[in-house]
Amino acid sequence: MRARPSTLSRRIVGALALTACGLCVLALVAFGDAFASGVAVACVPAIRRRKPLRARLASEQSGFALLEVVVGAALVLVVGTAVLKGIDGSQRTSRENRARSVAAELAQQDQERLRAFKVTELSNYHEVRNVTPGGDPSAGGPFRVESRATWVRDNSGTVNCTNDSTQANYLQITSTVTWADMSPLKPVTATSLVAPPAGAFGPNDGTLAIQVLGARSQPIQGVTVTLTGPDSLSDVTDANGCVVFGYIDAGTYQATLSKPGYVDPSGDADSQHTVAVIGGATTLQQYLYDLAATVHIGFDTVKAGVTAPGQAYTAASLSSGSLPAPFYRAFTRSPAATTIDAANVFPIAGGYSVYAGSCGANDPLNVPDGYDKGFVVRVNPGPGDDVSATARVPSLSLAVKYQSSGANVASGTVKITPPSGCGSPFTLPIGAGAVETALPFGAYTVCAYDGTRNSGKVTVVNYDPNGSG
Repeated sequence: MRARPSTLSRRIVGALALTACGLCVLALVAFGDAFASGVAVACVPAIRRRKPLRARLASEQSGFALLEVVVGAALVLVVGTAVLKGIDGSQRTSRENRARSVAAELAQQDQERLRAFKVTELSNYHEVRNVTPGGDPSAGGPFRVESRATWVRDNSGTVNCTNDSTQANYLQITSTVTWADMSPLKPVTATSLVAPPAGAFGPNDGTLAIQVLGARSQPIQGVTVTLTGPDSLSDVTDANGCVVFGYIDAGTYQATLSKPGYVDPSGDADSQHTVAVIGGATTLQQYLYDLAATVHIGFDTVKAGVTAPGQAYTAASLSSGSLPAPFYRAFTRSPAATTIDAANVFPIAGGYSVYAGSCGANDPLNVPDGYDKGFVVRVNPGPGDDVSATARVPSLSLAVKYQSSGANVASGTVKITPPSGCGSPFTLPIGAGAVETALPFGAYTVCAYDGTRNSGKVTVVNYDPNGSG
């Protein structure tokens, strides 16, 4: 007599049988009633009332058979998935190898094409082409072929932006091929040298090397440098911030720098410079160009020892000794506003002083000796930063009286003229012999009018950050 299965075995078989019942339903959907009805019979004994021993043993054996079927199907699924992944991986590797082979062939073809150029045509050459190989769909594409010719020196192997002792000696031609879906593969690059024959260039040909640096003397890559003049040329700065135009006609050129989001110290996005190229020599130039920052300038004032938000103004300025003369940039707003946005700010190392007004005479750094020079608001934005600052506008209290009697001028106006170059004259009303206002730092010319008579002009200085009277 065979040994009776243990209670645990019977429970495991019962659970597997219940699981198999769920598979039976899937089988019914997938293969029809004919398959599912035959398999489902084996599920019934595990959930029906108990039968005699012989019948139960027979049903349990059928449960083991069903388990074998399920395990076998799972193994087929796992093995099949692995095989399909292996096939897909093999196909991808084959495509990558084929694409890399085509890219290498295109790079060599481009090298042969470049070597067929005249040296005068190859000088400062840069071109990008899209190439789709024909006749072989498995080659992929399109392929991007970038062709470049750069000048190098015999003694150093490169043309740098800091040595003007000699002109360039050789042309290095580089062909770089990339394509869609190439990751994680690297671009295919082919490089060779071309020596210009004797007499290829005249004595009036010179070399211009330009280096573009950021506010903190870091090289700026990817800046388009365009030359207009005796020749018209364009190139992009490399990782050293350099671009070299070798053996170009001597003369005066306009060099324009451009890169989205970047500005020069004057805040110009298209930074323009005049440069002279000398025949038989290398001319070196360095230009500052960096990612623009933004400064939001608000205002406050102090009256009777209490700091309060400032009124609306039409101008605010940023000053620095590192800016081109006159060493400040004014930002205006019309109509007047309580906050003025200074955009396209070059992120000068060391930062700026911030003040209300539109001229250098309003800068608290420029107050005359004998006045408080310590109250200066500073801001130091980095490349691409968006920062805020609050500029102090000193309060000004004017008492308007008749000189003869000392009585207050009950009504009328005062005319206030700002420092030279700092704005136009304006008038304020007189109320009970007084005028209360707040003005940027500076010395103002004031005269009063009571409706019938004008006063003489007096100079009023407004240099105290805590208010003047």
